[in-house]
Amino acid sequence: MLATLGTPPSTGAGVATEVKLDGQRATVIVADGEVTVFSRNGADVTRTYPELSGIAAAVDDRQVVLDGEIVALDTEGRPSFTRLQRRWPQQRRPRPELVREVPVRFCAFDLLVTQGRTLTEQPYGRRREVLDNLMVVEKSRVLTVPRAMVERQPMCWRRRRAMVSRASWSRGWTPRTAQENAARSGSRSQCAPRPS
Repeated sequence: MLATLGTPPSTGAGVATEVKLDGQRATVIVADGEVTVFSRNGADVTRTYPELSGIAAAVDDRQVVLDGEIVALDTEGRPSFTRLQRRWPQQRRPRPELVREVPVRFCAFDLLVTQGRTLTEQPYGRRREVLDNLMVVEKSRVLTVPRAMVERQPMCWRRRRAMVSRASWSRGWTPRTAQENAARSGSRSQCAPRPS
């Protein structure tokens, strides 16, 4: 599911564009009100980000598995990987003053499981729809669900990039695209084009 460099689709429906955030990729499991956070290589980093326990409030009593990015924002509200690194080494509980100085957020961009039902066979657009409707982000200060442009009608890459550029490049973010028609989340076609 990691974005890779590639040739973006030129036209066609079924393409989603979302912001690629500069942070740490993570999977969050919420079960029985408890939150567990895993890095992309499977390490349990729950202790490193204790404030992410607040994600449970956004899903009520549901059991979910979320895919997303842990970010620390700079003074202008942009994700800062350098700032996030202050929270490392992983697997340790940070000092309370460090949590206050470098708070983190979890930006969920995919819903993999809900209530024990795996959604990875569903098209990405459907999973995003369920994610957008399921989360009550107002209940959690540490959860964000960034908007994704899931296109139902054909649009050329230049027009799509121009639309995303206004919202992304100006904030120092990189757009990420995913082929919606590929149902399996692990096999969807992705690319992270470089700015020109």
